[in-house]
Amino acid sequence: MSAYSNKLLELLSIERKWNQNYLRIKISLNDSIELLWEIDEETASHLENAISFEKNYQYSLSFNSTWDVIKKQHMSFFIKTHEGKNKNCYFICSEQYAEQLKMMKNSKVITQLQNLSFLHADHLDRETAVTVTPKRSFRKPIFVSAAAFFILLMIVLAYSSFSFSKNKSIAQETYVTAQSAKTERKPNVQVKSNIGDAPAFKLADPITYHIQEDSVALTFDDGPSKYSTEIIDILKKYKVGGTFFLIGQNVEKYPDHVQYIYSHGFSIGNHSMHHANFQKLSYEKQKNEIFEANKLIEDITGEPVSLFRPPYGEKNDATLQLLDENNQQIVMWNKDTEDWKTHSPEKIIYYIQHSNISGSIILLHESKAVVDALPTIIEELQKQNLRIVNLK
Repeated sequence: MSAYSNKLLELLSIERKWNQNYLRIKISLNDSIELLWEIDEETASHLENAISFEKNYQYSLSFNSTWDVIKKQHMSFFIKTHEGKNKNCYFICSEQYAEQLKMMKNSKVITQLQNLSFLHADHLDRETAVTVTPKRSFRKPIFVSAAAFFILLMIVLAYSSFSFSKNKSIAQETYVTAQSAKTERKPNVQVKSNIGDAPAFKLADPITYHIQEDSVALTFDDGPSKYSTEIIDILKKYKVGGTFFLIGQNVEKYPDHVQYIYSHGFSIGNHSMHHANFQKLSYEKQKNEIFEANKLIEDITGEPVSLFRPPYGEKNDATLQLLDENNQQIVMWNKDTEDWKTHSPEKIIYYIQHSNISGSIILLHESKAVVDALPTIIEELQKQNLRIVNLK
């Protein structure tokens, strides 16, 4: 789980009993408890294809899910941990699974979890419950006849051959479709798509105000908002890059728009939790502003946030220390369209047309004026043969 969460939802196994699917989980809250989570066939199928219980690995389920507005399906992820290294793995889930996650997330104490109808005490017999993950194991009784043991061995060998063949075909696949039949199980979905020819510019300095000549970066602050998808669609149409600096409280309002930005390959940075002036905040309050927003974004994208833009461009030594300790870089700007002041597409365009724009990081905000001005801005930059890049 994320380092920012005080809950842990550990996945121990996937099991089937009486034609019903269960996740054997260990939940750590104010205490720890092992339970069986009764889940639907669809989610069990996608989890089975996405996970293989390897020795010395820990698997933790995220308490969050998102709605992929492009593929029209719910998504969640688990974290695979080995020797201190984490890897986020995504899978398609059902609406029922997403609702159950939400109920567990909102539970404050163990007793609340035990009252949820889909969670059960460990009533399954571990000696007979079938584990349905790719790597399967069956325990034999201490006292069995030689004939019974031989028959069981033949069954296991035949099943293992089938399982190996299935795993081989899974490894050759890349995508999972939302409409995959329950009997045809495919691997984990790829949630991030390519945006065509848009190049990326890798930042190297702790603080960046501009980039190399012949390139330009369009950056959008204060989202996500009701304008996010329109901005993304325009950038996609022109096959150019864009970088979005998101405010945590807006992420809570528009989580689907965060997923929309991310799934189309655009860069996402942190713009604090509440858009506070960092010059006026203590070290601890700055830390909370940064980490709370990071967590919200990371729970949706499954990737660490590496870019930060301080609200109003205000920062101090505490800001620099916090970001250095957490391997994040500050992204400033050297061209301010002042779109927030004029609210005029014409004035925004005029500013771009009459500026020495090569090598610039351009400050824009998610607004109707920017949506209206953006196609002309892009066309003007392309006339100057400038690469419009994602910041990384």
